[in-house]
Amino acid sequence: MKILLMVPPGIFLQGEIPFCTFPLGIGYLASVLRENNHEVSVIDCLTEDQTINNYEDGMCRIGMPWDMIKEKIKLIGPELVGISNSYSVQAPSVLQLVDFVKRNCNAKVVLGGAHPSAIPHEILKNKNIDFVIIGEGEKSFLSLVNNLEKKQSLDTVEGLSYKNNGTIKVNPKKDYISDLDNIPFPVWDLFPAKEKYLHSKNPHSNFLRRTPYMPVLTSRGCPGNCIFCSIHVSFGYRWRSRSCQNVVDEIELLVKEHGIKEIHFEDDNLTFDRARMMDICNEIIARKIDIAWTTPNGVHISNLDEELLSKMKESGCYRLFLGIESGNANVLRNIIKKKDISLDEVKSKIRLMKKLKIETVGFFVIGLPGETKKEIRDTINFACSLGLDDVLFNIASAYPGTDLWRFYNKDDNSSLDYYARLRPKCAAQSTDLLTADEIESLRNEAYLKFEMHKFFRNPVRYILIKENLLNWKRYLRYFFTSLINKKFKKIKQFRNC
Repeated sequence: MKILLMVPPGIFLQGEIPFCTFPLGIGYLASVLRENNHEVSVIDCLTEDQTINNYEDGMCRIGMPWDMIKEKIKLIGPELVGISNSYSVQAPSVLQLVDFVKRNCNAKVVLGGAHPSAIPHEILKNKNIDFVIIGEGEKSFLSLVNNLEKKQSLDTVEGLSYKNNGTIKVNPKKDYISDLDNIPFPVWDLFPAKEKYLHSKNPHSNFLRRTPYMPVLTSRGCPGNCIFCSIHVSFGYRWRSRSCQNVVDEIELLVKEHGIKEIHFEDDNLTFDRARMMDICNEIIARKIDIAWTTPNGVHISNLDEELLSKMKESGCYRLFLGIESGNANVLRNIIKKKDISLDEVKSKIRLMKKLKIETVGFFVIGLPGETKKEIRDTINFACSLGLDDVLFNIASAYPGTDLWRFYNKDDNSSLDYYARLRPKCAAQSTDLLTADEIESLRNEAYLKFEMHKFFRNPVRYILIKENLLNWKRYLRYFFTSLINKKFKKIKQFRNC
């Protein structure tokens, strides 16, 4: 079967810069399909061509022009088109692409990613969408393709939602892939934008020490219950991992065949198994693989100790992103539901990282229901006290499938306008105690206070570090998007291609 996998163009606030990073989900799908003798093509509409087209209401479309997409689709002639919709904020753009695909070819359309996985019934109300893959897609997508080819019933395809005589059916995901080593490494040669990924100036972490670089995923799933996290929608609650040997084999392949000098581990829980993390580091060292590496999705602090951190540093780790979330104990335990970490532990672990000269970036979330202005300022002050190299103050957003989504009863109150505002720079809704504008103002205050605190720690060093200038550019974009949100309270749906 001829299969086309697509990354959609993006709709962004003016001043936003999209990440340019290899789409691992589609990379894995492509490798599994090709291994099973299916003809696979890929179009990354966001990265292959980053043409900027301005829309109204302070928004812009970034990506491949529609006439170029049309030409590529006609050249490929797909029978099935799979479209990635990992982020809810890009749902309007995905629906544009779905409609465009249906107008320009006769292929069936299947959506995958966290957003459609969380709300398949809502997604399949669109007449142009035929299937939704729920959660991780390798097994389910392959089963769908095989059953379509053989004209067999779709009832046996786990994790598939589809239409049957006008009724939307959902085949539950009974289990997730246990042996991740059985999934072949992502294919690179199918991606026309490969060189852009390798030499990206705006990776997921917003920062690179060496290029070329590539992302790697070594585990899936998370047993945590953070109120805002949607990872369970894609990968479930059970943590599953690739073997140390398999992980380092992929890294070595990337280094030898593609000249990779930096790895970004995209796991949500890279250090969940301390012994496995030690083994990975030891294997990198034993094979004398010269890489720098970091963790843009963050690591859990509890399993870090001086022995493990020393080994991570020796194997190439130069920067760790830390899921701290809040500087107020009540918010951390009773609102976020992160009960396996204390603020004192955060302080002691960061002192260890500084001792070992591992750079630190703290992730914080503000604007949660029940969170007071004072508690947000506790978080700001705590972040400033830690001596972090950088921070991310994200605004809590109710993503489909999260506890926060259910708290706000978004199942009964969702729209493309709402999804278009689901970005960390925006407050998509007010809370019971704070308005959306107040939350954005506190976020802006947080960045200003942190950066000034960082400057006064060591003014000379601050001025000499190029990254600090980049931070100010990033903060100015945040302030600018806040102004846009205040002026345009309602972001319109983008109906015209």
